Amino acid sequence: MFIEHTKLLLTYPLIGIRSDFENYRVLLVRDYNIYYRIEEDSIIIVGIRDARQNPQDFKL
Repeated sequence: MFIEHTKLLLTYPLIGIRSDFENYRVLLVRDYNIYYRIEEDSIIIVGIRDARQNPQDFKL
């Protein structure tokens, strides 16, 4: 499930929405949020969170 969606980031790095964390974006995949940031020559996935959990418990 995550592999297909993260491959989309290679072609469309801005597909995710801006997050509340500065310089991070979020790709929504079913009940999960994939947090990532875009570097000059790479995309760094920094966390995957179950969106059904309390968002205040998540730290990057």
